[in-house]
Amino acid sequence: MKTFKNLTTYVFILILSVIYSCSNDDSTTEQPVEPTKTIYEEIAENQSLTSFTLALDKLVSIKNILNDSTELATSVNIFTVFAPTNNAFDTFLLNNGYDGVEAIDMDNPDDSAFLWNYIHNHITQLQTTSGMMEEEGSGYLTTFTDDSISMFFN
Repeated sequence: MKTFKNLTTYVFILILSVIYSCSNDDSTTEQPVEPTKTIYEEIAENQSLTSFTLALDKLVSIKNILNDSTELATSVNIFTVFAPTNNAFDTFLLNNGYDGVEAIDMDNPDDSAFLWNYIHNHITQLQTTSGMMEEEGSGYLTTFTDDSISMFFN
């Protein structure tokens, strides 16, 4: 009888061990991490920013900076883009003699400089959130231009 009791105990411990080892999977399978989108990708996916996207496509150098997802680029280049909506951008272009982004001739130095300045005046080289701006109430942000133009916000 004592042997049966010991055997029962061993079987019970064996069953618990099997159940525990099956339910506790030591090998964790990591879920694939969805890559973080670049600033350019975020802008390009927004249907209300298609005119701004077309402008960035014409300015390959700034597009490449905003579309660089390498670890070095994301650790060094921190930008905030205040991208105007299609309506705002298209109205601005019309008021300046352009029928749209497509009408800007990048082979013409005046057109190229016009677009370069306009786009760069909408980019700051620091991380700015709406919460930070609300907290400040109003102030100035330095744009990503050679002249470091100040952008007023309120």
